[in-house]
Amino acid sequence: MSEAELLPGRTVDTDLKARVETFLYDEAALLDERRFEEWLALFSENATYRIPIRRNVMGRMARFETTGEDGVAHVDDDRQGLAFRIARLRTGMAWNEQPPPRTRRIVGNVRIVHREASDEALNVVSNLICYFNHHEVDTAVFACERRDTLSRVGVAGFMIEERLVLLDQNVVAMNLSVFL
Repeated sequence: MSEAELLPGRTVDTDLKARVETFLYDEAALLDERRFEEWLALFSENATYRIPIRRNVMGRMARFETTGEDGVAHVDDDRQGLAFRIARLRTGMAWNEQPPPRTRRIVGNVRIVHREASDEALNVVSNLICYFNHHEVDTAVFACERRDTLSRVGVAGFMIEERLVLLDQNVVAMNLSVFL
């Protein structure tokens, strides 16, 4: 059964979806290989990267599950803030990165949920599992939904304009130094 049959009324440009998936897979590989500067180059000059805090709330209070744009967040960076975080990782003074941890990111359930009328921007939702291992015994698994706004660059490329990461954890038991 095709995706269009599973979701009536929704058409899927399979070539576009494949290009978006490849972009997200390649992005994950850059992070796993600690090629942070190349990863940062995937973000536009005005990009935002936010990981709000999530709470357990009753169904009728769902709108309060995550902190708003003006609320406290685990991470609330622009491109310059991301560059600063990368520079700090490269100093050797970031204790959670010495020796460098091993990470493995698995991207899945990629969906293009809305295409702007201009056809220049794409709203993409994906799921991410990030395994983190440090000092042989310190491990963490981060599960999240990512909501990206991608702009088209060139013939087949994309650039991240906005990333919202919705962690499934309410409490993060370690320093959140990993990019999601």
